[in-house]
Amino acid sequence: SNDQEEAIRELQKAKDKLEEILRQLREEERLKLLAALEARFQRMLAMQLLVYDGTLKLAKVPAADRGSPHAARSLQLARQEEEIVVEANKAITLLKEDGTAVAFPEAAGQMRDDMQQVVGRLERSDVAELTQSIEKDIIAALEEMIEALQKEMEKRDQQKQQGQEGQQQGEKPDSDLIEQL
Repeated sequence: SNDQEEAIRELQKAKDKLEEILRQLREEERLKLLAALEARFQRMLAMQLLVYDGTLKLAKVPAADRGSPHAARSLQLARQEEEIVVEANKAITLLKEDGTAVAFPEAAGQMRDDMQQVVGRLERSDVAELTQSIEKDIIAALEEMIEALQKEMEKRDQQKQQGQEGQQQGEKPDSDLIEQL
């Protein structure tokens, strides 16, 4: 019976060690995902700012002076906006696969719908106030999402540091991941 009790203690130690390794791996993967999403949203923001700047420049041209070069540039901006839509779709896919946040994919989907509206408007060479307003809304949404991702990464870094300090002091992790599974 002493050997059995010792074997049970060894198994418990091994289980605890595996749970900790699993938790660390999940947290590292989550941080990588957050960093990848932030990089993607930063890239989308830079692209959107270029499109917005182009829209503003086109809007400054008086309606009477607009011709085929104006329409060609507007179509070029529409294609650039379509590239942003592709990036948004990839981000939404990542968010849905992660499954931890419900509101974030929904907000990204609404932002993508706005981008698609801008594509249509730019294809029609419509660079008026409404198009510019939609673009400003997209920029604001991207900035908010980037800020939220950065805050989440900071929060996770703080939790990681607190967890390491707790382990150094001999505290047990909050929950058994294997038991939860």
